[in-house]
Amino acid sequence: MSLPPVKFLVREHHGHARKSCPVRIGLPLAEGIFRDDQLPNRIIAHDGTSQPCQGNTSSRRPSRAPRWVILSANVSLAADAQTVFTATHDSTATSIPNVDREVVHSVASAGSEELFRLRASTMAEAITTKLRYVDSDGAKKFAVARETTTFENGPICFHHQVRGDITGKDSLSFMTDMVYFPAISAAKLEITLHNPKRAKHPDGFWDLGDPNSAFLRSLTLEIDPHNIPFSEIRWQESVDAEWQRSVDKNLSILQLNSGGENWNSRNHIDHNQKVINSPRGYTVTAGQPQNTHPQSAGERATPSVALNSPSTSLLATMPEFWQRCPSGIEVTETDIQIHLLAASTELTELQPGEKCTRTVWLQLSDTQDQNHENHCYENTGRGVHHPISALPHDAAIVSSNALEWYAPDDQKNSPRATITGTARPNEVEQQLLNEMLRGPTNFLWKREQIDEYGWRNFGDFWADHEELYADDPSPVISHYNNQYDLLHGLLREYLRSQNPQWWDLAKPLAEHIISIDIYDTDRDRAAYNGGLFWHTSHYRDASTASHRTYSRNMVGDKHAVNGGGPSNEHNFTTGLLLYYHLTGSQPAKRAILQLADWVIAMDSGRFDLLAPLTRQTTGAGSSTRDWDYHGPGRGIGNSINALIDAWQLTHADHYLKFCSNLVQRCVHPQDDVEALNLNDSENRWSYPIALQALLRFISVVGNHAPETCNYIRQSLLHFGDWMLQHSTMHFDSPEELEFPTETWAAQDLRKGTTLMLIASLNVASPNQNDSCQKMYEKGVFVYHEALEKLMSFPSRACTRPAAIALQQFPIRWFAENNYSQPMWVDEQHGEAACTWPDREPVKTQKQEIRQRLTSPTGIAGIVKNACSPSAWIQSCGEFRARFLGRDRFFRVDIRK
Repeated sequence: MSLPPVKFLVREHHGHARKSCPVRIGLPLAEGIFRDDQLPNRIIAHDGTSQPCQGNTSSRRPSRAPRWVILSANVSLAADAQTVFTATHDSTATSIPNVDREVVHSVASAGSEELFRLRASTMAEAITTKLRYVDSDGAKKFAVARETTTFENGPICFHHQVRGDITGKDSLSFMTDMVYFPAISAAKLEITLHNPKRAKHPDGFWDLGDPNSAFLRSLTLEIDPHNIPFSEIRWQESVDAEWQRSVDKNLSILQLNSGGENWNSRNHIDHNQKVINSPRGYTVTAGQPQNTHPQSAGERATPSVALNSPSTSLLATMPEFWQRCPSGIEVTETDIQIHLLAASTELTELQPGEKCTRTVWLQLSDTQDQNHENHCYENTGRGVHHPISALPHDAAIVSSNALEWYAPDDQKNSPRATITGTARPNEVEQQLLNEMLRGPTNFLWKREQIDEYGWRNFGDFWADHEELYADDPSPVISHYNNQYDLLHGLLREYLRSQNPQWWDLAKPLAEHIISIDIYDTDRDRAAYNGGLFWHTSHYRDASTASHRTYSRNMVGDKHAVNGGGPSNEHNFTTGLLLYYHLTGSQPAKRAILQLADWVIAMDSGRFDLLAPLTRQTTGAGSSTRDWDYHGPGRGIGNSINALIDAWQLTHADHYLKFCSNLVQRCVHPQDDVEALNLNDSENRWSYPIALQALLRFISVVGNHAPETCNYIRQSLLHFGDWMLQHSTMHFDSPEELEFPTETWAAQDLRKGTTLMLIASLNVASPNQNDSCQKMYEKGVFVYHEALEKLMSFPSRACTRPAAIALQQFPIRWFAENNYSQPMWVDEQHGEAACTWPDREPVKTQKQEIRQRLTSPTGIAGIVKNACSPSAWIQSCGEFRARFLGRDRFFRVDIRK
């Protein structure tokens, strides 16, 4: 069977023509369409013209064949145009000679303070860059490189990563991701500052002002342009503003706040609960140093700055300049200073385990070409702030089978090839989707209400649903922290609809999760290290917790919290996986593996306090709501999903083995489902999350673990039969709901889609067809009843129900499209019935110790385990971390 071509769509939607604009896009590949030695090297436009490209494998199938590839190319587009390209490998094509990277750029060697160098062909010497950190005492420190990794080294782009440290009082680490595009002589730099220390979090509260926080005055990328004898500075304050010129070598563009209507929101308090204040908007000061008054000012800047000489031009710009404030660009007689964290009226606090990531674009090129100036500013000035969009073609996604449960939407007048039988939103679903983008309380409106801007906040979503029962002053500052994997829903809708607004919401959210929401340390207790912080606490103002769930200011009589930390019930990786596949983001890949490792570490008895007594599981990776409940629930469902995602990236056996272990904890083909009390809305509402995770295991893993998949299928058919006969909807008994909000209706959407998916497990079997048909029909009924109920709430577009809808809409479309196709065919057992051993109850550390203490043999076993020195070391380390607020003796590393 011939495989369809791999296509992708590139669109210009800002009204500006682009020439040789760099594009990097993740493309899903059907198995066998490309090999490692025959990755795409050319793209062909719909008019037949072709040009070179570069392919790099980002993930593989278990067969080692490429599954996703990052494709890089330079494309030209007319204003408001769109083009469908086909990626291909042409063995007869003349290859592009690799640019000598040592001539145009080089990256740091170990021990160097110079992070990288750039040189134009007319220059004898390169310009150099350093990362400068100024601590709270005013002491200046420079980043020192320790390790360099090259991910790509091809004709279209180079991709390097530099890691290192900033020594001194704060002892921070940094990472720089650099992608260099030789065709336009431009470098994209993603610079991350990381505080690797652990937080003290006394009593489970995570307030600003932690003793291990780093307080800094500024973080600056210093560029030494002394090899460019520049004669003038050019700059623009915003992407569509006129370019201005000055022969004086002094310029400052500074933005300390968002410049929005709520720029002084309580969202920007420091550890003393004081709003970090500064004059609204940005200022521009140019001319001689003695002229201290601003030349101009405004609300929101998107600046670019260029230094020009007769032979060379250096352009610098920062995307999301005002969104991730405080930001600044400064030119002096001696250097260019790109302020990643500009000096403000107050010190900037980087919390333990927190990162700050900023992006800078630099273009250093020759100026002899008459069209150089326009070409430079269009691609690197305007192109950075108004990027073109690129996304895989529907046909490529469907044929690749690299993205499970994908339902394309074959809209009229779409440039996509027709795909028969595609599902699309019904009028009610589309109404809610439209409200999320353009309704009176749309996502962008919410961002403005609490001014969800600044380097720590931008990308997160206001949890506006928390206002309903809150007593704190309005607006209640509450952060969503990607609950229900909002990122995944946004990316799915972007792929389906092609609307770039969904990408504009998704990309900052992904970056926020990676840098802010994940507790990136290995020095704390095993149950917290590398975990994802919950949304901030229900119906309470975040106060000084920032995005870390619990604040000491949340105690009180109503909606009081007791403290805590990251847990398995808030662990979402699948959106990060899709983001990695679409972008090739190495930080996203690291975050996925980190969250999967966290699942294993929190569940492992060998890292716990009780390790000297028993190595039995803690149960922390599988419990939901109650420490001794390990049946279907969101805790075990999230853990299974995280392990599936890590396995997709690595195909490491330990992820799949542990995932299969959790599957057997979660369900059994002969479970007494009624005894699980799954209709208890307040305590067992989340069981469909686990059932969908099990369905996803079948879809993703399939015949790579046939026995586990058959076990899951038999269990799900058993649970589906119970749902068919006995499951209820939450508003059937509204008196049982503590807070009868719109979210309960949204949660019932998941019950409907779960039944629809389970129905496809045995649809081809004559013995099960009638039962599966009834499951499907009930699933459709439940889904539409839930959707009708959800739409009856004026608050239906609040962030939490919207996130659930974005997750469940695509599943409904897929299930409706594919009901007649079995989700998985058991090639090993076929129709033969399987028998399974009786379920063994989960035995945690505490349960085993209690049981052993009742017999001499059990006590002897405890004594034997207690003879292990390594267990005592881990136990003492956990004691230090948990009760003394100190670092572990040895880091938690599940791979050792």
